[in-house]
Amino acid sequence: MYKKIVSLAYCGLLLVALTASTDSFAQKKKKPAAKKPAASSGDYFGTGGGSNNAAPAKGDKKANVDDYFGGGSKSTSSSDYFSSGGTDKKGAATQGASTGGNKPKANIPIVVVPSSGDNPLTDTVKRSLRTENAIDRQLVLERQPLAYEHLREDDAIYRQQVWRVIDTREKMNQSFKYQANEDNGNQLFISVLYRAVMEDKLTAFTDDRFSKPIPQAEFMKIFSGGMDTVDRMDLDGNVVAKEVRSRTFQVDSVVQFQLKEEWIFDKEASRMFIRVLGIAPMMKKYLSTGEAVSEKAYPMFWVYYPDIRPMLARTEVYNPKNFGQRMTWEDLFEGRMFNSFIVKSTLD
Repeated sequence: MYKKIVSLAYCGLLLVALTASTDSFAQKKKKPAAKKPAASSGDYFGTGGGSNNAAPAKGDKKANVDDYFGGGSKSTSSSDYFSSGGTDKKGAATQGASTGGNKPKANIPIVVVPSSGDNPLTDTVKRSLRTENAIDRQLVLERQPLAYEHLREDDAIYRQQVWRVIDTREKMNQSFKYQANEDNGNQLFISVLYRAVMEDKLTAFTDDRFSKPIPQAEFMKIFSGGMDTVDRMDLDGNVVAKEVRSRTFQVDSVVQFQLKEEWIFDKEASRMFIRVLGIAPMMKKYLSTGEAVSEKAYPMFWVYYPDIRPMLARTEVYNPKNFGQRMTWEDLFEGRMFNSFIVKSTLD
């Protein structure tokens, strides 16, 4: 009985071993195919992968959507374009264009404020649209200076050049400071000189020998005064605009004029001739700090008097006693109707 039980157990073990070897052989002979994992939403909308993401096939050149919406690790992140910040390819921090970082300041407009129209130098001449006089005054516009008498060199037995200064603050020289607008412009003498150079195209010089002419553009810079920028603020104290204004040249700062003239005694006529050679407006020089260099005034530019005589002959001098008996600036200089003091001569 015991032998039968042992033989049955042995047969059962042998049957189990044969069954296991048969199954192993069948598995080696036929290998089941692996299931293809389903595409995850991270492959298309940039979640950066996950347990269900499949690796891209080798050699696949089709662009991944992550390259545009920031899912891939090597592609450009969407934060570089649409968010408040992130890191670029080199790992450097980037600032957002709309929501990240400090908000950009609003552009402050720049407003150019035109001239107020009270500059006697640079403003255009405003002519009257109606006749403002009871008489027809055409004679003053047609006046021409008288030609100088010819002086021979052999007859000039005495010659001397003199530099003198006319101070407009003296009572006799008040006509140089008369400021009024008429059909031929402002009557201030510095305005007369300015118009003579700008309109009549005369040449201004830097020296009293008339050897260094000043270009027209540089001449205008002398009287431009520069530009000033002023902040325009609202009621809360915020700057809402930048106003650019042109600085007005201070015509009141020109209180002296220098004349260069020559005194000649002619033996044939037995008389002394005085010929004005040049006129120069004078003013003080200032440093960049606004401090005056000295109390002395210096010539701004020189004009050759024979060139400016036709302009002076058409411009009248103010006469406070009789409006109808005015003389011209050319008459004033030729008649020596001004007060001055000598500052230099060829003898000293």
